[in-house]
Amino acid sequence: MAMDILDFIRSAYPEVYERTHYNIVEISGRLARLQEELLVPRHACVSITHKSIFHWDQREPAACFFLAMEVIVGRLFPSLSFDPFIPRRTTSHTT
Repeated sequence: MAMDILDFIRSAYPEVYERTHYNIVEISGRLARLQEELLVPRHACVSITHKSIFHWDQREPAACFFLAMEVIVGRLFPSLSFDPFIPRRTTSHTT
């Protein structure tokens, strides 16, 4: 999915792609290596971190970001969004 998203942004919105940073947090070592082999050569904006999202300790300073999560079995997780008319991050929860 990351490859398709980045390919689309690069072709449809090259000015946005130039500023894009695509960070992946992957708990599986095998999947982290596979993503690095497939994505990084084609999209230099990709950064892959091999760790659990539950141990993520870096704050994202960007004013606009998108958080997408695959399946986390048995856990609720927040979906973050940014409203350009409200100068703060807003949070909504999924169930």
